[in-house]
Amino acid sequence: MSLHATLSTSAGSPTVDTVNEASDVVAIAQGLAPKLAARTAEFDENDRFVAENYVLLKEAGLVEAGVPRELGGKGAGIPELANMLRMLAQACGSTALAFSMHTHQVAIPVWRWRHQKIAAIEPLLRRVAAERLILLSSGGSDWIGGSGRATKVENIRAQGLHLRRRGWRSADDRCRGGRN
Repeated sequence: MSLHATLSTSAGSPTVDTVNEASDVVAIAQGLAPKLAARTAEFDENDRFVAENYVLLKEAGLVEAGVPRELGGKGAGIPELANMLRMLAQACGSTALAFSMHTHQVAIPVWRWRHQKIAAIEPLLRRVAAERLILLSSGGSDWIGGSGRATKVENIRAQGLHLRRRGWRSADDRCRGGRN
């Protein structure tokens, strides 16, 4: 008996079909990876947003990856979404970072729809799936009051890792003349 066949089919639990479909999002991301990777240097060197990669993500159906199947999406759960994003990140970190923000904004109403039974969220999720809408947020205070505070400081020095234009490089490598 396969692992898929032993899954519970009770309400809210994945079935054999939903697990297979949800697992496809990782395969789709893996299929897109070479195209994303080929564009990474151009986006980095020109400080451009990864808009062309978003077109690929939409065409491939990843925009609706986390939307429940019964609402027109692929029904991927958190593990599959995390693996999908990890696969995208290996190809293009900027694409994965930006797309993880959309994925998170989809996961919030999905959770509320499943666990709090808020029916008013259903039309939004159906539109994300049908129209491949990208959801975005203006920041952490959209849902709860923020507790952070921005304070201007002078002459701050980060220790350990230094943010470089094309990625992170350890301070020790910098001292030894290493390249990133």
